[in-house]
Amino acid sequence: MDLEQRRKREEKGKRNIGNKLCFMVLFLFFVCTGKTVYAAEATLRIISTTDLHNQLSVEYYDNAGEKSKGSLAKVSTLIKEARASLVTGSSVTVDVGDTIYGYGSDYIYENDNDAVQPMYAAMKEIGYDAITLGNHDFDYGVPYIKKQIEKSGFYNICTVANVFDAVTKKRTWKNYIMVTKQCLATDGNSYPVDIAIIGVTRPALSNYSTHTGELTTEDMVEQTKEQAKLAKENGADVVLVIAHTGIGSENPEPFSENMGYALAGLSDVDAVMCGHLHENFPSTSNNSAKYYDLADVDEKTGLMRNKPVIMIQDRGRGIGVADLTLKIAKDGAVNVAGATSSKIVYCNKNTQEDPAILKYKSLFDEKIKNTYKESFVTLEDGENIQNYFGYLEDNAAIQLNNECKIREGLMFQAERDNAYKSYPIIAASNYKKTGSEGIDDYVTINGFLTMKDLLGIQTYNRDYLMIYRISGTQLKEWLEWIASIYGYWDNAASFSDTSMQSILSSRGLQSLQSSLWIEDWKNFTVFDGVEYEFNMSNAPKYNRYGEVMNASSSRVSKLTYNGQAVADDMQFLLVIERNLIYNNPVVGAEILNQRVKNTRTYFVNDLKDYVVELDKFGKLKPSCDNNWNVTMNAGDNYLIRSTINSKEVAKEKSWYKEILAETAEFVYYQAKFDGMAQADTSGPTLVIGSTNKIKTNRDIFIAVQATDKSGIASLQYAKGEYSAGDSIWNFGSAGTISGSGFSVTENGTYSVMARDTQGNATVKYITINNLDKTILQVPELESYTNKKSGISGYAEPLATVYVELGDVTYTTVVADTGTFFCELPHQDSGTKLSVYVMDDSGRRSDKVEVVTGHTGPNYPSVEGLDNKSKYITGQLNNESYCQIFAVIGTKVYVSKNGGKEAYIASTKYSTSKTIVETAYKETNGSFSLKVAVQNANKDVKVFAVDTIGRVSAVNNFKVEEVAPNKPTIYKVSDAEQVVYGKISSPVSGSAYTIDMQVDAQTYTYDMISDQNGYFEIPVENLQEGMEVSVTVSDTVEGQVRTSAKTTTEVVTCASYAGVYGYIDFDEVTDKTTALTGRILQSGYEKVFIKLNEQHYTLPLDENRQFRLDLEQQLTPGTKIYAVLRENQGKLTDTAIISVEKAPALQPTVLTAFIYNTTKTVQIVSEEDCTAYVKIGDQTFTCDTPKEDEFYGGYVYNVKVKNISAREDIVIYMLNDAGKSKQVFGTVKGKKPEIRSLKKITYKQKKLEGRVGLYLSPDSEAKNVTAKTTNTKVYAKTGGKQYVGTVKKDGKFKIKFPAKMKSGKKIKVWAVNDFGGKGKVVITTVK
Repeated sequence: MDLEQRRKREEKGKRNIGNKLCFMVLFLFFVCTGKTVYAAEATLRIISTTDLHNQLSVEYYDNAGEKSKGSLAKVSTLIKEARASLVTGSSVTVDVGDTIYGYGSDYIYENDNDAVQPMYAAMKEIGYDAITLGNHDFDYGVPYIKKQIEKSGFYNICTVANVFDAVTKKRTWKNYIMVTKQCLATDGNSYPVDIAIIGVTRPALSNYSTHTGELTTEDMVEQTKEQAKLAKENGADVVLVIAHTGIGSENPEPFSENMGYALAGLSDVDAVMCGHLHENFPSTSNNSAKYYDLADVDEKTGLMRNKPVIMIQDRGRGIGVADLTLKIAKDGAVNVAGATSSKIVYCNKNTQEDPAILKYKSLFDEKIKNTYKESFVTLEDGENIQNYFGYLEDNAAIQLNNECKIREGLMFQAERDNAYKSYPIIAASNYKKTGSEGIDDYVTINGFLTMKDLLGIQTYNRDYLMIYRISGTQLKEWLEWIASIYGYWDNAASFSDTSMQSILSSRGLQSLQSSLWIEDWKNFTVFDGVEYEFNMSNAPKYNRYGEVMNASSSRVSKLTYNGQAVADDMQFLLVIERNLIYNNPVVGAEILNQRVKNTRTYFVNDLKDYVVELDKFGKLKPSCDNNWNVTMNAGDNYLIRSTINSKEVAKEKSWYKEILAETAEFVYYQAKFDGMAQADTSGPTLVIGSTNKIKTNRDIFIAVQATDKSGIASLQYAKGEYSAGDSIWNFGSAGTISGSGFSVTENGTYSVMARDTQGNATVKYITINNLDKTILQVPELESYTNKKSGISGYAEPLATVYVELGDVTYTTVVADTGTFFCELPHQDSGTKLSVYVMDDSGRRSDKVEVVTGHTGPNYPSVEGLDNKSKYITGQLNNESYCQIFAVIGTKVYVSKNGGKEAYIASTKYSTSKTIVETAYKETNGSFSLKVAVQNANKDVKVFAVDTIGRVSAVNNFKVEEVAPNKPTIYKVSDAEQVVYGKISSPVSGSAYTIDMQVDAQTYTYDMISDQNGYFEIPVENLQEGMEVSVTVSDTVEGQVRTSAKTTTEVVTCASYAGVYGYIDFDEVTDKTTALTGRILQSGYEKVFIKLNEQHYTLPLDENRQFRLDLEQQLTPGTKIYAVLRENQGKLTDTAIISVEKAPALQPTVLTAFIYNTTKTVQIVSEEDCTAYVKIGDQTFTCDTPKEDEFYGGYVYNVKVKNISAREDIVIYMLNDAGKSKQVFGTVKGKKPEIRSLKKITYKQKKLEGRVGLYLSPDSEAKNVTAKTTNTKVYAKTGGKQYVGTVKKDGKFKIKFPAKMKSGKKIKVWAVNDFGGKGKVVITTVK
């Protein structure tokens, strides 16, 4: 996109945001006025295809050229018609992925890897606006699909928003495609409409090819939500999602495979085109019924959550067509008003194939078809293989499939240390050709069995064989499900075939096949290895879709293994293609979790090998073991439909009665069954296989399994070719097979015969030609990868193993148990090795070529690390991106650019390691990682980690010694005048020179080291921030070696104070005369003190206490530093304290007595204090003392007033450090005080109370009484004065001549000799 286009998009995005706000306002206005907001309407048609699966024409390569109902050529015709039928508006055409896949694509991939697949070339002709990728597009590996998309010219329209490059973390393809379409609107004008098309695919990608280390994936819904929002912000009018996913459930888990319904729920999404599941939606088919049970799905319109959501079957059977109604404002703003239609347009027999597409078929068509002609086995004259009635009786095509699969199971059981050796093996196969594609869509083999035939008799050409564990219960439920194929008085109208409807209605017959199965019975499964019977007279338990219809009913009337009933908990090994498990709606999900092996082989190749072996013994006579059958009630008549080609075969059947009707495609038979139990006239199922097909000197074990519904009476083998009637089995030298097979010691053909209890026999032959006692068998190797330190395996005991790696050969001897391990240097993935064995007699095996596997990054090469270096350097040896990590001791060194996250995500992550982020550089495969300088002989572990957390093999090495180890400098503090340190790993008795520099000052110290290497160097002055550097030199063989430099910085004690809290000071104030304290931990001899720039070393006494006598008082705020070191100099702890200001001294009170007449209290204390005198509730202070030499201090004159006798006195001093000790006292009496007065009322004529009695200190009286103190009490009221009488305890009474009047004021006071007149008290008459 150029700058001008980008500018226009941004302007449109801003305009659309504004328009949306305007629309909201205008909408209310125009609703009220009846006017419309929009100038016109237009239609945007979305046309989609999906899961084309290389179906360029109707010729179906996977089915050996048989005709398919659909094709790309047919859908191209439908696309053109859908575009042409659009009167107004415009259209976009999209594809939802799974374009390449199957036999034809395989051929091109394997034979012309650089060629563009014809499907992509043809799709360019159609003119798609956007495509996304499906899981099968990744089946051929990431590089291949990248190349196809690039070379086909689809890169610029390929959008897969949830797929990222594992290395760069960037999207591999586009996040979305912005398409601008000119839409012809109803007003006759054409308007530009911007459509954002977002592609997503299932996160698991391929089942057949790994993308580990190449691609990563994210959740489809989250990525779509993010991109839809971004697209809207960038001006998109419509957001269309093309998602290779099924519809799914209402609440899918994150990263689920099927997300269509969830995608439709995103507010910024307008339509969703799906695929992947090979189902149709919207559709009236039963397969679609489950989707209409989801919330907000309209069965009439086909809309899901009010949006078009379309999903189409595979191989070009139709196209999706959705029409969106766009409302366009006069300024060009576009709004999606809804969808007018959402449907599938199907291909039919009248749909013509587009010649413009068909021309691309010729690119590889002839070459692919030539592979069909390869012939493997000849049928006996007059014999044929067909499946016209395969759901009613056993079938030779299925028999071949299942015998091949059972043999694969036997080979699995023969593997070393197999835990499933005792499990019976069963096999299951489905029919690939059942008539659903036309009259030729049946198995019909005559004369020769060719590659074309093999493609037609096995179900999914490109599917791996899998081995699962299955229980008796699961097997029975599987059979109950497939038994639903048989009809149960289905309504005639339920059949889509009108001939069926007519016959059923007119004849009153029952269809042998259910209406749900008759059009396609590919999921009908046939088992071998067990025996079973279906009883049609019972109602089916399930329907075709696995839904329970009659829970208590059972159609499986017999299920046996060798004639014995299969118990519910009996365990089998089931050999089957994986997709057959997926297609089972009843027990498939359970069995998927019981997989025991993925053979990683395509079944068509196994089947080819099997029939080639059969060909060695002459013409093939197709046969079946008839291990299953269907029973009906005697006399029951049924309608059977089959291909028009089946007439001659049908007439030979016991059930054949007559032909009721014929069409161009089908014949309709009336069948009548006698209801009699069928006698066992078939021989057992017999499968044999050599467990060793390579040249060998060892005995060869032939694995054997035989089963029969009547049970096995005998199982024998003999060398040579014998038929069942030969006497060797009864009177000759035939051996008896009692276990799972037998061993042979010489080459030749061997016959194996199984006879059941009814006398029926089956004979199979096997030729052994790989036994040679003059050689040794090639060693059996375990997987060898780039993470392994050697190659291991099994070989001839005591032979010598030779491993050739380039020009170097490594050897080891095989143990008497047959196992060996040969240590090798780590190899890069892809490196080739040759391995063979030879014994003492000269017998030798062939060479086995081994390619080193890739299970993570390659082993990194390291150029070493010496004890002076700061960098580990070496070679990555990896093509893909990875990082180097180094583990040294408890630390792991990682790149500071994302290394920490990568290490945590790796399989090597350990919480016990300290992560050190450091400098890392990688250039052209060479790396350097900065680490701390290490001591010689230190263990180092270096490994690489790739983008998905996989770890390489670890490169272990030791640090090389090239000089003395880097010295240790213990923490240097500014509280000392010594630098302490240690020579690491010194040689005891050796001479070392220590060079130290402190800022610009240089110090040299020579020492003869003991085994510890501790040193201490005096320094004149250490201040915070100074740099201290130390190197150590020695002389070895006349050469001076100097260590790496250790540098540190002088720190203040504060930076290390109180780490352990070992230093405990006593309180230090400006009055302290000795600094004292103690060390709280044993093992120390001294403590270092710095005080007023002076340094002291204080020894510890036996109680770990220290003392420093002070020559003068300390100034408050002075810092005192203490440093505690181990005896070797290592700093352990520091402490810092400050000199505190001491609280004021306790005052001396000069005033001897404080009377209630005192006015000033004199106090002596120190300077800078405040004197406090608290008397009763009053506080008096003074902070302006006068120095008094006589008293040797400062005198504070504290003014007091209104104090009373007997009040408490508290006196103290206060300074910045706190309060002094207090002085306590009590106010003494001098003037008499009226202490209390009783209330006087207007009715009374007397006043009573108590007066204080105070005796002068000079008085000689012994008792304090009113008389000795000469205390008198007076009262004055109304201008008259009265004298009261005072008792000796101070109680007094004053009498008045008349009753007092209310409100009258009375003044009362007392007089004595000591203080004179006391304070006047006034009371009021109540």
